Parts: sequence; structure tokens; C-alpha cells
Amino acid sequence: MSIIDEHKMDNFRRLEVDEVRRICKDDPVRPYIDAYWRVDNHLKGMIEYKEGDKTAYICYTVCARIPESEMDMYNLSYKDVNHINSEPSFTTAVFYTVWSTDGIGWKLIKLMPEYIKQQHSHVEKFVTLSPLTPMATNFHMRNGAKCLNIGQTCQNFEYKLDA
Repeated sequence: MSIIDEHKMDNFRRLEVDEVRRICKDDPVRPYIDAYWRVDNHLKGMIEYKEGDKTAYICYTVCARIPESEMDMYNLSYKDVNHINSEPSFTTAVFYTVWSTDGIGWKLIKLMPEYIKQQHSHVEKFVTLSPLTPMATNFHMRNGAKCLNIGQTCQNFEYKLDA
């Protein structure tokens, strides 16, 4: 049985741009990222995860490789939704913001590799683009991620798909 089966696919909801516009102003990590950019094609998304009255949010994009900065993420993200032949080369899911006021953000980020794999079977790597803060470092290390890179402005952690 998969982890998602235990937590029900119904708990996940991909948000539309109008919802994203309203919700992302509360994003504690990157509130300045445009709502439309977050969801402008099928390889990007903002996901709402609910358990009872608790809610968490995460934003992701699929890139051709691991970005080392926000600008890198913008440049590497999938832009041409009409050029399907290049999609398989986009194998890295990048989680660039996660938050919850109810304390379930940790659960969402641990469930996301399986959720992404179900949506995009070609994705092989699941990483973060995290700020250089002790809070971000502690959050990801506490949740079993491996630190891959510490750059000048961001750091990357990798989450594994649970078998």
C-alpha cells in the first residue's frame, strides 16, 4: 500500500490561479513569486493538503536539473507546454515553498514525492530550493531529507520516494 493510499488522494487539491493569488500572499517563504507563474502550465502547481480542519500548502515546479537559485529555477522550469517531446528531460521536481499554520507542512512535504510521481511519471528526483535559514535547514533535516548543496542564496535538500 502506498503512503498516498493511507492519506487519500482526496486530501490533495491542485489550486487554480485565482485561489493561488489569494492564498500565496500568506506564503512565508516566497510571497513575491507571481501567482500565475506558480501554476502557468501542467508541470507547475500549488497544492493544498487537508486533514480535517488542518491545511498545508506547497508550490513546485519541474525542472531539467536542480536549480541553485531562484533565477536558476525560473530559467530551468518548463516553459513551452506545446513542446511535449522535451518533457521527459524535465525529471526534477523542485519544492520551493511549503507552509502550514496547523503544523502539518512536514507531512505534506513527505507525501509530495509520491503525489508528483503519480502526476508526472517521468520525474525521478525530488528536491527543495530552500532559504539559507536555520529554520529551513532544521525542518528538512528533521523530515529525513539529505542536504545536496548550500549555495550563495539558497540550499537544496533531497527527499526520496518511499518504496
